[in-house]
Amino acid sequence: MKVLVDTNVLATGWVGGPLDLKTPPAQIWRVWKQGRFRLLVSEHVLNELRDTLERPWFASRTTYQERKDLLLDILEYGTEIEIKVDIQKVARHWQDDLVLVAAISGNAHYLVTGDAEFRRVDEYQGVKIRTPSEFLIEIDKHPG
Repeated sequence: MKVLVDTNVLATGWVGGPLDLKTPPAQIWRVWKQGRFRLLVSEHVLNELRDTLERPWFASRTTYQERKDLLLDILEYGTEIEIKVDIQKVARHWQDDLVLVAAISGNAHYLVTGDAEFRRVDEYQGVKIRTPSEFLIEIDKHPG
């Protein structure tokens, strides 16, 4: 199963994992590390993640080396997407359209986001847009 995880879920899940939090983003991080889905990433998501991790909240809870290792881990074990389509004004914000373009280009089954406005799109060109909690329910229907 191919899944594109939005920056807000990647960042909070990664920080929550080592802290052994039971939040849905942290659980998604663990499920990915167990090999239950293939993580798709795009240049846009990686750049946005890099910027997010440098914000004070994340930077105060992690070291520079941990943040660098996270990005290297995603590059090594994730699948980087080559953008093949262009869409505009499907989501409410243009940045969300860029995330959706990556999901479509990578033939993702799911796009997981914590953005309530983006979630309202529900499904687009075969990509199901789900919250972290919704995705965890759906992935449990597809064992290992």
